[in-house]
Amino acid sequence: MNRVILSLFVFLIQPVSTFAQNLSFDEVLNLRKKSLSDVEEYLNSKGWDFLKASKQDEEFSKYGYVTFSYKKLDHIDYAQSFIYYFFSEYYKNKILIQIFKKDIYNKYMTRINSIGMRLIKTDVENGSVVKVYQGKTTTVKLTIYSKKEEQSDSSKTGYHFFILDNWDYNTHLN
Repeated sequence: MNRVILSLFVFLIQPVSTFAQNLSFDEVLNLRKKSLSDVEEYLNSKGWDFLKASKQDEEFSKYGYVTFSYKKLDHIDYAQSFIYYFFSEYYKNKILIQIFKKDIYNKYMTRINSIGMRLIKTDVENGSVVKVYQGKTTTVKLTIYSKKEEQSDSSKTGYHFFILDNWDYNTHLN
């Protein structure tokens, strides 16, 4: 009897953890290289929802952006993950993924290290820990921060992985 209950419990819990955030770090890296239409179609096929978009404004911004959410709650701005895809006619695309699950953070960090990215900078900015990793062509700027829950006095740790070209980082953010 206990085995049946345990099996049922594992069966019911497994889908929640499997789909907590459904993009690997490699998938996120590859999104940066895709066109806007390809990104929208890919994320839609993976269960992500479109939230908002802004067209590139030549005078004020070099990038337009599109925002997607994964498992967003209906009445508040909370989701398991957000993706911000920045696009431009003149510059390479950038992508930022915001996650709240430590196990996903750990998987991403394991992958960052396994593909040979090295830590080039660690700092504290605006109450957050900022770490910058760089590979041959790509930079990942990781921001670890605490966000106060809207419905309570507790806080939640969030992780931003901002992925961009090395030239863009070295020229504009370093």
